[in-house]
Amino acid sequence: MKKGYVELFNMNRDLINGYKVRCSNHQELLASLKLVNLIIQKAGRMRSMYMALSIILKMYFEIIIKCLALFVEVCICQLDHDFKC
Repeated sequence: MKKGYVELFNMNRDLINGYKVRCSNHQELLASLKLVNLIIQKAGRMRSMYMALSIILKMYFEIIIKCLALFVEVCICQLDHDFKC
């Protein structure tokens, strides 16, 4: 019985630590995205309205493409890791 509680305690601790890491990563991501958004907005103010819109859209699309590529890479890596366990 005691062994079961110890295993449950360890599993719970691992889950909580994993949540803390994900939460920290999420906060860092939000801060980074806010900074990127601010940079894009400032770049957009330097040009005429048409050029600003064009620059902003190009920047957002580049960010989205890179984020999607990174997301796919992480998912594939996670799937590989899951199958190895």
